[in-house]
Amino acid sequence: MKTAYPKNLQENLSKNLPTNLKDILSDILKNKLKISDYDTLLLATNWINICGKDLCGKTKPKYIRGKTLTVFTDSSVLSFELSFLKDEFIQKINDYLTKLNENHREADNITDIKFKNIDY
Repeated sequence: MKTAYPKNLQENLSKNLPTNLKDILSDILKNKLKISDYDTLLLATNWINICGKDLCGKTKPKYIRGKTLTVFTDSSVLSFELSFLKDEFIQKINDYLTKLNENHREADNITDIKFKNIDY
């Protein structure tokens, strides 16, 4: 037997429902993951926008511990060079996290980045 809901209730329900699977998964993960894990996920999915196409293929954000983001790179030379751009990366990363995660607070901002060379 089909339950009939008032028309305005159906409209209100449909307005509040996510429109696609990506939105549904994002809502679930946002509520289940620690802030640092969710922020790492956001960084990984938006990394190309943060560092550009060239660096995106040579670097990967891996995890946040405390207020330090660890980024894997494909060479020690690149790790060394990126260390000089650390402050710019930190600013851009914090801007993205604030924009993408409504639960991100200034207290959760990244204050340091470690660039680690790893073969992947």
